[in-house]
Amino acid sequence: MVRCISLFVIVATLINCIGYSHYHFGSSYITDPDFKLFGANLTKSESFYKIESYFRSSITGRTEYIYENFNLTFPIDIKQNQLLDASQFDIWYAKGGQGGQIETNFATGSFTVIKLSDKECSIDLNLAFSNFSIVGSFEKQNTIIRNGILTAKINYELY
Repeated sequence: MVRCISLFVIVATLINCIGYSHYHFGSSYITDPDFKLFGANLTKSESFYKIESYFRSSITGRTEYIYENFNLTFPIDIKQNQLLDASQFDIWYAKGGQGGQIETNFATGSFTVIKLSDKECSIDLNLAFSNFSIVGSFEKQNTIIRNGILTAKINYELY
């Protein structure tokens, strides 16, 4: 019985370590992640690109976690290396945990599409999110700033 429990703990630990690259496991939470830590899926339609991204942080050996989501939709005719005003685009951001989340469609700042192909899109983002609504029980924040390069790939598995 002790061997079975030990084997279970080892396998569970390996699964935690092998998980998605945008799932963090450590001795403390990452509460202010750079966009480079997010995993992102890219969807292309006839008229727009849509990026859906996710980051999750856990403490090793515990089931609690915190997460962030960021979604961005922009027209297919966007040019690379063009500085764009984030307030002109469809953006959604959320930060939460098991008890609830805060979310918003309001962002200020800018972004630049630095790479765009049929399989991948990299965007340099400098954003400030505000005007949050609360879902469930979560501490409201006035502004959350997120920066960094987010790379989204076609058929990337977020969850």
